Amino acid sequence: MVEESVRFRAPAQLLDDATDVIIVHDFDGNIVYTNEAAYKTRRYSKDELMGMGLRALTAPEDAKVFKKRQAELWEQGKAAFEAANICKDGSVILLEVHARVTAVGNTKLVLYPLALGDVFSTLVDFVIN
Repeated sequence: MVEESVRFRAPAQLLDDATDVIIVHDFDGNIVYTNEAAYKTRRYSKDELMGMGLRALTAPEDAKVFKKRQAELWEQGKAAFEAANICKDGSVILLEVHARVTAVGNTKLVLYPLALGDVFSTLVDFVIN
């Protein structure tokens, strides 16, 4: 039988080790979780990215539709769209976003699994009960 502490750590470890970018944020846009792929592709340290808001990553051309996308997400519980993020060095990466509202306990969060470019085959969604 798998030890209880291992079972709790396993989902977090799987997310950390995923090659796809995964960002989780709260309803205010504060980033509450990021895996290694997320901060490394944007050339930030984990602490730097965790201290940023989602808007700070949003490219200027996407800023105009940011509120509309967020409203759709809150209203429908999920959203899919193309976006662009600004990296620490000023470069821009194009993404395909498949976002989903989820809950951990009583806290609602947004799970942003992101694909670089236009290929995305997996949506990771988990809740630790």
